Amino acid sequence: SISKLYDAINSSPKVIMLSLPNNTVDKTILKLIKIMNKNDILVDLGNSFYLDSVERSEVLKKFNLNFLGIGVSGGPTGARNGPSIMVGGSKKAWFQLNHLLKSVAAKENNQTSCVYFGGPANGHFIKMVHNGIEYAFMQTLAEVSTILSKVYCINYVKQKEIFKSFLNTNISCYLLKVTSEMGISHIERNFRAKHYLGLRFKNEVPNNFVDNLAKEKIFISARGKKSIRVTPHIWNNKNDIDKLIIGLRKVL
Repeated sequence: SISKLYDAINSSPKVIMLSLPNNTVDKTILKLIKIMNKNDILVDLGNSFYLDSVERSEVLKKFNLNFLGIGVSGGPTGARNGPSIMVGGSKKAWFQLNHLLKSVAAKENNQTSCVYFGGPANGHFIKMVHNGIEYAFMQTLAEVSTILSKVYCINYVKQKEIFKSFLNTNISCYLLKVTSEMGISHIERNFRAKHYLGLRFKNEVPNNFVDNLAKEKIFISARGKKSIRVTPHIWNNKNDIDKLIIGLRKVL
């Protein structure tokens, strides 16, 4: 149980780190508030919407609890070699935990990829920007690959060599390196999910909202109690946008 887990922690202050689906974070926080002591630290390591982090920080502050909202990136490689860690929230909690966070973060040239960005929303906001840049670059690689294939009839083996030639330029990055090693394959349109943008409700996401949209063949994901994420892709067109708007009107 959560209470037994809390009692088993010997540190002072006690530190609880959450890595949960976003729609369960608030319920878990409400349970923890009842058992945590003054000055304890709660850390949200999940992929939370940054404005939710502001609200969670304010709730915890009323109980004299410290909050850190942390964006983590790196995937399996980060798990093995250290992730990128983007921290926002209580400065006091940051000073208490930064040695731990920096010790597990990725490092290069004696510099750690763990940075404190200030306010409670900032860690998850930076992670969102980080993801946006990553998605945009992946989309760019996909478009370049499509042009090379459809316009210049260059197969995927030769494409890898072209991508490899850019590794020594100022656009070199991990995604380009992986693409130059693995190449890009194109999934048939019928197997691609369709997603669009991000929306935040004034109150909570309506009950069964995600399921009702799915019945209209519009697939989105809930982000906390107030937000939905709809990510755009290069194969979406004006008809898809119109379909989204019609679907939203139908289920709201």
